[in-house]
Amino acid sequence: MTHLLAVDGPLYRVLAGWTAFLRAGAVWLLLCLPVVTAPAATVVLLRTMHTIAAGAPTPTLRESWRATRRAFGPALRLAALLAAGTFVTVTALLGPSPGGAWGAVLPLVIVPAAAMWAMVSTWALAVLEQRHDGAWNAMRYAYLRVVRRPELALAAVLACAAVVAVGLALPAAVWFPYWLTAPALCALAVTVTCRRAGVSVRAPSAPTIEEDPHG
Repeated sequence: MTHLLAVDGPLYRVLAGWTAFLRAGAVWLLLCLPVVTAPAATVVLLRTMHTIAAGAPTPTLRESWRATRRAFGPALRLAALLAAGTFVTVTALLGPSPGGAWGAVLPLVIVPAAAMWAMVSTWALAVLEQRHDGAWNAMRYAYLRVVRRPELALAAVLACAAVVAVGLALPAAVWFPYWLTAPALCALAVTVTCRRAGVSVRAPSAPTIEEDPHG
């Protein structure tokens, strides 16, 4: 029992980890308040969660704000690309069927394309955070990573969906603390899987889709 409550005990580590996630989520929400900064704030959140996973000190609020300002332009351009692509994808999925032979063939094309888009979209901001070389390259390398490691991309999508599903199932009394940590939980799943896929893409066994470190 003494070890459980010690400063270096498991209970302390759990509480410290939860506090770090709570703080990261609160900072993200604060940086999102002018909604137009939300993409850049998400890039900063992804960087923060990578820092926490690596065991390094988390950035201060001032450092996070400065990082948000630096990421603002590229993140906003990437968000516009993602919004346009999502609009086209959803329209193709939910739009009227042309009927006939095309009505039977189109779902075989649209559904896999929509699944690919969902996985690429999940990783795009994480690639931008890691590479710092523009919106188009972020989309390009997110796609390459999904092609190379689709199981990791699917794990990221399912992890984010699970975070949302758990939040909806929880009683209202714990909604606030849970939803405040939910963005950090999703960001952790996304950045860990995306970076692991990035290592795989650069592996010698996959020279045809090797990432260019210079963009």
